[in-house]
Amino acid sequence: MTRRLQLLAPLGLLLASSLGGTAGCAAESTTTDGVAPASPSPVAQNSDASLVVDVAEPGHLVGHYRRGDLSLRFEAKRGAATPAAVRESDPDAPAYEIDARFVSASGEAFSVRVGGHTFADADWIAESNVERADPDAGRRREEFLAASEVAIGLGALSLSPEVAPEVEALVALGRAVPPLQDDPSRHLPATSPSPGTSSVASAITSSAYTHRFEIWTKPVRYRGITTWYDHSSTRTLSQSAGGSTVSSRITCNHGTCAAASTMTLKCASSYSGRASALPNMPQCPTTQVGENYSSYGCCASAYSLWGDGGHLCHDDTMFQRDIVRAWTRTIPYPSFCTDQTSSWYAPSCITGSGGGGW
Repeated sequence: MTRRLQLLAPLGLLLASSLGGTAGCAAESTTTDGVAPASPSPVAQNSDASLVVDVAEPGHLVGHYRRGDLSLRFEAKRGAATPAAVRESDPDAPAYEIDARFVSASGEAFSVRVGGHTFADADWIAESNVERADPDAGRRREEFLAASEVAIGLGALSLSPEVAPEVEALVALGRAVPPLQDDPSRHLPATSPSPGTSSVASAITSSAYTHRFEIWTKPVRYRGITTWYDHSSTRTLSQSAGGSTVSSRITCNHGTCAAASTMTLKCASSYSGRASALPNMPQCPTTQVGENYSSYGCCASAYSLWGDGGHLCHDDTMFQRDIVRAWTRTIPYPSFCTDQTSSWYAPSCITGSGGGGW
């Protein structure tokens, strides 16, 4: 049965308190984990915000948020349990590989978290790959801030412990606010419509965006001892000509997710002349087949903590890096998905592996 919960307390008061008091207080431009914080939202002073949880079932959480003329939907789905060996080496790793997303009123999943290395639900993949018009950067900024407000609101709700993993995933994703521009004068369309064309048609073909790819790392533990080996995961951002993020994709790669407070930004690379949409999120093959990245977006082999018998997090990281670099080009299925060797360290943001192996 669908559960429908309405936040009873005025959410605006809660948001104003949680965001640090008055709107006149300036926020730092960065935090220790490299995530740019949201400056206090003016809507935090309003009391018309409402957060409703529509579905709260073990493994699935769905709800929506509205304040003023802005609305969005949020959802989290539980995947496979994180192996005990992974939790031992990476104590901060989520208990489950949980996919989470915030979806705009127009249907675009503008902020997503991938629990493993691709969405477990094929419908999420198909919906992510629908071609859409370029978003308004100013509006998108407000949607990212609204997602951070959802994170605060979900933390205040008393939901069943059975959905705690899903709540934690959405709270973490909402708090991972990407770089946003505060100056409204910079919220300009990436391109202007050509004479005789609609703004939607022009926006779909725009190539004035930059895709920023980031690798995040943390040391892993072995028998309770912190080693110099890495766990790695990634974040990919699409940023407008004005420098504001319009789309964010975070991966966890079977461990702690990128942009988490315990992760460190290792490197970043940027690619200009791109469309607003990030590269397609492909369905992962169930067998070792495939000829190019545009068809298969993750390693077909089973995940293995040390790479002995399958792939490991750094293989996923390299695959995700090469997908962003390639964009629309065809590249052969990578051999590192099946070479059954370990890389001790996270790869670079440009090319190559992390080096080393057993």
